[in-house]
Amino acid sequence: DEVRDLGEDIDLDPTERHSIEVYVDRLKHKEGIRGRVADSIETAAELSGGLVRILPLDGEALEFSQHYAELEHGLTYPEITPSLFSFNSPEGACPRCGGLGRRRVVDPARLVPDEGKPLRDAIAPWVGGLRGGGRAALGKTLARVAKALGVSLTTPWRELPAEARVTLMEGSGEPAVAEARFEGARPWVERRIAEAEAKAERRAEDDDAPAGLEELLAYTEERTCDACEGQRLRLEARMVRVGG
Repeated sequence: DEVRDLGEDIDLDPTERHSIEVYVDRLKHKEGIRGRVADSIETAAELSGGLVRILPLDGEALEFSQHYAELEHGLTYPEITPSLFSFNSPEGACPRCGGLGRRRVVDPARLVPDEGKPLRDAIAPWVGGLRGGGRAALGKTLARVAKALGVSLTTPWRELPAEARVTLMEGSGEPAVAEARFEGARPWVERRIAEAEAKAERRAEDDDAPAGLEELLAYTEERTCDACEGQRLRLEARMVRVGG
């Protein structure tokens, strides 16, 4: 660390991140300094945006914040209000599950229900009866991906290398796979569901679900939300303790 006087010309490299601290005052414990301590803390908070560090000569640094924050790990929290503790409000609901405590997730076991089938027939949503077309394009993409991964379309799914199964299921951002970004079976189903549900919201007056949505949902299952562990509240609300 380097200590500089504010009266000096200080040049900072704009391409680098800097951690800048300001020494506001040096105090010796004695009677009658309460007012000076308060003024110094107020000045430090104004200069730093609400953060104050006190460095005792014979102890560990003490850190304080005017914000709702956990300084050790850099976590910040919203203002604590009654709505923060309600999963029926946007402020309190778990952002992952919307306050439901459960999420519908794509189940890999349903995407590949029979691991004995060859790759070309193993991924159910790509060979099933979903409406909306795109079968030929998916088949060509799958063939290119298989070639890039060095596997055969006739190889049973269970005999594919683990790395190949992961890429086929989760996708890859590497252009080397299929000469472009490959979406993967699970993200593909998730995207199609999101698109179908968005279409359903725009057609709220109709009772019929968009074509293909029911078939897509067959590849999902409801599970306890992994973000809130079924408690429905956002993390910041669940970390609040009353009386310790």
